[in-house]
Amino acid sequence: MTVIISFHQPNMIIMSADSKETSTFNPDTSINDTFQPITDYHERMKIFPVENVGCVSMWGDFTGIKKELDFATYLRENLNRIENVDELKIFVDKYLREDLRPHEGYGDVGFHIGGFMPSGESRLYHIFYGPNRKKEPLLTPEDRIPQYRGHPLPIHQVLYNGRNELVEPLLEFLNQLQQHTQISIFENDPIKHMALANFLTRYISQFIEDVGGDIYTFWIKPDNKPIGVTTIGNAVFPTNDLRKYLDDLKDKM
Repeated sequence: MTVIISFHQPNMIIMSADSKETSTFNPDTSINDTFQPITDYHERMKIFPVENVGCVSMWGDFTGIKKELDFATYLRENLNRIENVDELKIFVDKYLREDLRPHEGYGDVGFHIGGFMPSGESRLYHIFYGPNRKKEPLLTPEDRIPQYRGHPLPIHQVLYNGRNELVEPLLEFLNQLQQHTQISIFENDPIKHMALANFLTRYISQFIEDVGGDIYTFWIKPDNKPIGVTTIGNAVFPTNDLRKYLDDLKDKM
């Protein structure tokens, strides 16, 4: 499974993803006469920064994708045709509908697409195939039917997918803590947002076998020059080291 988290702010977009992928299949009787599923865990990139454009992360069941339809290959082959984040969203949507085609038998899959337009406006999109993920009691019968969907995420919102049932209570707790104690958790600090996204994914991975691996976290700035941090295994996000690195970099400019 997956945990991907994206924060949408006017002057920054933070996107994070784990890298563990699960493959499950039922062997034939010559291999295993119990008919029990065999599960294999390995790592797969689920987040793709695109310099001068933005970033894409993906969630869901991608285990059946043919090699020639791999998203990284598709993105690389179309990079010279993508000039801004809105065009990136169009190309990702095309891949979802025409190449991946999850309606033919995959599970729910989707993408976060974030970046800044040349005008400086931030964008964060969610496009996916599956049921609507609104909370009860707002769901209608149509919402429960898997289909292709897509929408932009408003500024000052958090978008998360994968193990939603685990991410949601953690974010709700943080929001309540901020509201009742006046402690500013989601302040306008990109490094703290990166550390928070990384922590939520790493924390969940301690309890869920199908979430984990290296965790990739990117800060997309208004110039669409992504800054990324990879934490390996259970390593703690290097907040102070990153801040020092960026300060030193600023001094050299």
